[in-house]
Amino acid sequence: MDLPDKQDRAHIFAVHLSKRSRDPERFDLAALAEASEGFSGAEIENAVKGGLLRAFRDDAREVTTDDILAKINSTRPLSEVKREQIEELRNWAKTHLALDGNEASNTTTSAARRLEL
Repeated sequence: MDLPDKQDRAHIFAVHLSKRSRDPERFDLAALAEASEGFSGAEIENAVKGGLLRAFRDDAREVTTDDILAKINSTRPLSEVKREQIEELRNWAKTHLALDGNEASNTTTSAARRLEL
């Protein structure tokens, strides 16, 4: 269990853009995923919402990758703010959570990597 990796973050951005009737292919998902290292899924959703709000406030124009990047760059993720608590949780999970056979052989799946904060 952990925070989403770069590939997961790109997918999460695509999901939240699609959910808000935006075509993910019109955005630089790789740049968004790179810039959002350490973000949880909820923080990624908030970055999309913040980008949309920024574009709306700016003469109701269409949201761009730069709008979302601006929100990301103005956000300090919980993984930084609560670094010690997250490390404690990671350490606890390593010693207390047993993985079944499927998860043990495929620890990079999204479900096995997500950490809900």
